[in-house]
Amino acid sequence: MMDLLHTLNKTNKEIEQFVYLFEECNLNCSFCWQDHGSKLGQDAIFDRISDIFNTIKKYPNQPHQINIMGGELFHDGISDALFEEYFRMVSAVYLHAQVVSVPISFTFVTNLVFEKIDRVLNLIDRLSVMGVQVALTTSYDPVGRFNAVNRKIFFTNLNYIMETAPSTISNVSVVMTKPNISYLLSKEDEDLRWIYSHFNLYFDYYSPNQSANFHTPKESELLEFFRWAAKEYPNAGPFTTWSKNTVNTTSCRRSEIIGPNGNQGRCCSLLDNFPKHDKKLIPIFNITNNNDLEAFYMNQKGCMSCEYLSKCTMGCFLIHTHELCNDMGSECIYKIIFKEHPEWPI
Repeated sequence: MMDLLHTLNKTNKEIEQFVYLFEECNLNCSFCWQDHGSKLGQDAIFDRISDIFNTIKKYPNQPHQINIMGGELFHDGISDALFEEYFRMVSAVYLHAQVVSVPISFTFVTNLVFEKIDRVLNLIDRLSVMGVQVALTTSYDPVGRFNAVNRKIFFTNLNYIMETAPSTISNVSVVMTKPNISYLLSKEDEDLRWIYSHFNLYFDYYSPNQSANFHTPKESELLEFFRWAAKEYPNAGPFTTWSKNTVNTTSCRRSEIIGPNGNQGRCCSLLDNFPKHDKKLIPIFNITNNNDLEAFYMNQKGCMSCEYLSKCTMGCFLIHTHELCNDMGSECIYKIIFKEHPEWPI
């Protein structure tokens, strides 16, 4: 099915690598599946360089976006020595990409909940001076992420970056969990309005894990949320692509996952990347190949005969095919939304 999506121009030309260096984190987000106490991978940062090289070699003719993440790479308990390893790792990959003439960019994924913000910005500055295209991306979730203290630190850092280096943040995402959707539909969130007015905002899909019963929205709930968000946050993703573009690639991009133990695959939720003792271990499906999900979804929704196929981003196949989400059968929430907005080009 992925070959079909590629033939239809539905796969992104850019290869997106997600490099999980380790899982240790200073937060304990209720919807996250990682083992936040695990230090696995912290002594093997340089091992990931060859993994990234191999993926570049596998796709030598496409640009690569390298998303580097934990856990939390920058929490205050991380040593300066580990920061230096981040610098050396990105430098080595960047220089290799220059040699083999592959366009490359980097993003550090962070929760922004730490006091030592200047050493993070210093890392970004050092890499930028080398010519590296590098940014930060972060997440805001009104439910399930912050306590009061962490929330204050997050917005203090976000304000500080906005005032000193606003281009450093590439985007801020909100995970569409059931609790987040319920909260945003019932209350005016002034903090989210502020984020939307200052940064690129993206509403991202929740990947089901062992907390799926609590966090998985039904497709009908996603539809209600899309109707609301398209009106209230029209310039946020993915709505801005729907309203402006006649041709879009799938939200499920050409991703390559590299876990802290070096295992690799296309979807983190379907790959045994992480330790068996993980307290929120995934996968939860008896599926080992993304193609199964794509085929099921596209057959059920009738994508191939849909007039909006070129425009549609299709969302996350993992969430849409989950039994807790898929309550609309052959009805497609994207087709419904597109029909409700005839002003959007097709």
